[in-house]
Amino acid sequence: MIRTFAPLLGMLAALACSGDSGGRGEQAMCVPGQAYVCNCADGSPGAASCSLAGEPGVCICASSTDATSAGEPTSTSAGSNATTDDGCTTECTDATSPASSSGDDPCGQIYAGKVDAVAVPWSFSGQSGLAAGNAMCANIGADHVCDYAEVLDAEADDELDGLTNITAWVHRTTVELVDGVPSAPGPGGRCVDWTNATGTLADGEWIEFGAAVRVHRLDPDTFYDGVDSSHTDPLMFPCGSPRAVLCCNAAC
Repeated sequence: MIRTFAPLLGMLAALACSGDSGGRGEQAMCVPGQAYVCNCADGSPGAASCSLAGEPGVCICASSTDATSAGEPTSTSAGSNATTDDGCTTECTDATSPASSSGDDPCGQIYAGKVDAVAVPWSFSGQSGLAAGNAMCANIGADHVCDYAEVLDAEADDELDGLTNITAWVHRTTVELVDGVPSAPGPGGRCVDWTNATGTLADGEWIEFGAAVRVHRLDPDTFYDGVDSSHTDPLMFPCGSPRAVLCCNAAC
């Protein structure tokens, strides 16, 4: 049964790791749209999503295993000053940088604001779905719809303390533990990427910002194939209820 739960406060590191088939899950074939459990290199369970073409996805692991061991390219560590394509230096996470030692974060806040009462399908300025959400955020001076990982970071930095008595959509692209089991992200947990409000083919993850507590309602079953409706819970994860869209600033 799908249950409401309060997730881990720390963000799980989403790293690609290998199974018996070189890190692409352990199934030679899989059910299109199905999120399934796979084995990580260290023996721990991970999560993967089957593409709509029936191809197993990369096994995502909630561990600190070096991604190099999985045959995947390494990413720059959070504490380094890497320059991205847009020329932004990510020194905000470097504890040795002058900005960090002075307490002045050069990257500013993660959370930029919200757009209230947004119903699915998202629609704005001639666009739909996630593109419409990004356009809504740009319209209020933000950069994009917050990913769930950014929401967790903003929450850890107390940036969301002013949000009370509202609910907000969750746009999740990372694996998270739901009732102790890795849940892969997928359109089945994002109302078909915010285009389908029927609630018969997909769920909509969300957060409740109460006066004293926040409840993260994440979906353990994000299966979506456009046909099978047996994986949805429209009472717990309704796509037809208007909620706020959380907007974030550009990543440093």
